[in-house]
Amino acid sequence: ACMTSGFSGVWFELVLKTPSFSHSGVDKDLAKEFSMWVRNIHLAMFALAVALIGAYSKDGEAIQNAGFLQGYTPLTWVVVVLEASGGIIVALVIKYTDNILKNFATAISIVTATALSVAFAHFQVTPMFIIGTCAVLVAVSMYQRNPPTAENTCTTCVCRKEGADSS
Repeated sequence: ACMTSGFSGVWFELVLKTPSFSHSGVDKDLAKEFSMWVRNIHLAMFALAVALIGAYSKDGEAIQNAGFLQGYTPLTWVVVVLEASGGIIVALVIKYTDNILKNFATAISIVTATALSVAFAHFQVTPMFIIGTCAVLVAVSMYQRNPPTAENTCTTCVCRKEGADSS
């Protein structure tokens, strides 16, 4: 799971930041016109297909009888809106920063949510969770002390080559 998650994050960043990479068969000027929103819709189509196949394979009869939105409550809609806005925020973070920073933000949000759960929902913290929390905080601290720059990052990757050619 870690490998596929890491690969997909790097791939998503590459697709967002390198217009001609994801549209190699398309004219480069036309590819640059594809905004982040259009790319999000492209990627969402794959997720939609998988989600529909899963929903119909599990609850196909119920969906045909009562409709796809059966049982949705106002709380369900709140969760849908939060998930959708979270996806847009992730795309914005990756477009304007990088995948590593997005992962740190995710990790810190998990730690923060857990701290709030301990305070308000009586969540029991385990020793492994404490070790994981410390690892996240150390990683964030190390990253902030030496953020990526042109001098300390890869200069041979596809993004950098295309950026160098266009200047």
